[in-house]
Amino acid sequence: MNQRFDVVVQLGSQVNYSACGNGDYDLAPHTYMRTEASALVLMKGIAPRLIISGGSNFGVRYDDSKILAQPVFTFEAFAKADFKRKSEATVIKDYLVNEYGADPNKIFAETLSATTEENAEFLKIILRRRPMFTGQEKIGLLTLLYHMEKALPIFQKAGLNVEPLFAENILAEFHIKGIEEICQYYSSPKGGKQYEINHIHELLKEDKSLAELMLPYWYVRVVDDFICADGTPEELEKTHTYHTNASDRKEAAVKLREKHTHLTDIEKYIKGPFTTFAEVRQAVRG
Repeated sequence: MNQRFDVVVQLGSQVNYSACGNGDYDLAPHTYMRTEASALVLMKGIAPRLIISGGSNFGVRYDDSKILAQPVFTFEAFAKADFKRKSEATVIKDYLVNEYGADPNKIFAETLSATTEENAEFLKIILRRRPMFTGQEKIGLLTLLYHMEKALPIFQKAGLNVEPLFAENILAEFHIKGIEEICQYYSSPKGGKQYEINHIHELLKEDKSLAELMLPYWYVRVVDDFICADGTPEELEKTHTYHTNASDRKEAAVKLREKHTHLTDIEKYIKGPFTTFAEVRQAVRG
């Protein structure tokens, strides 16, 4: 991994508590994946320092068996959570130190935030501390793909200059989780969205960032190697649809020509942008 940061911020998520046993905490599967990636951030020198962002959310956002349908953002709920349970950031830091031997002096636990918006706001406060930070740090934002789609715009809107760092990319590159295992994880919808598994597999196999999957979809239809936006029923039976992710139509044309060199002058025929690949399929069928 060529990316290097001055500090990486792992966004907190669900932790579990075993009230029936010895009172131990453990990590929900998605939290475990993020935390494994954070351990590698420190072990592989991707960043020398780590911030874990996540407050006491038990009884606020989830309980021991489920995510709550509606968060309970009352004073009493936060007070009880703060008194009864450890924060997400504290549990994750303890796990990194105890299970991976991470240096606790290299990990700061931000233990107050309850939402992604608050993750960003509290980070802004922390980054203003001097000489703890200089204001010139290169910051990586670490979470999973489906959460990054929501989190990155929130951090950017808050005025934070962060770069996405996908847990999946780290886990696959250092062979902590196999590409097939990650793709299996995304075989069901995540964050209310069904991702294109083949595309995830392709990007991870080629050591490319999953950031491409956050770009809009574009497509072009081709009949017998000739671009054809529309066609007769007979032609449409022989239609091929090529699609890609790109920030705009021009970039989509460049990417499609790289993969399909026989296509020329395609920019004006490209359809899009579409938010999901499902929208592309629906548009093609329509």
